Amino acid sequence: MRRISYLIPLLFLSLLWQPAAAQTTADGEAEAMQGFARAVDISEGTVFIGEPANYHQPGIVYVFTKNGNDWAEQFQLQASDGEIGNNFGSVISAGGGQLLVRSSGC
Repeated sequence: MRRISYLIPLLFLSLLWQPAAAQTTADGEAEAMQGFARAVDISEGTVFIGEPANYHQPGIVYVFTKNGNDWAEQFQLQASDGEIGNNFGSVISAGGGQLLVRSSGC
């Protein structure tokens, strides 16, 4: 009987529990961000995050910089001639003031 008394509060808590909201960027929705952060690189206080499996675009690389204790999205990089499924941003390499972005679907 003692074990059941432990389970009853857990049952009530499980009924009240709500999953946390999905992480998105300022313009993204959870559904569109299935590939978010498949590739990440950090260089000189800047973070580059690839989202190659975006359902609505060929892929995006998000660029974040740190200001004090906060990180802020500065801009997004997209291929000018990209097509959906190109996986732009599947591999990222940053260093020496340069950024290399791979599009594996070409």
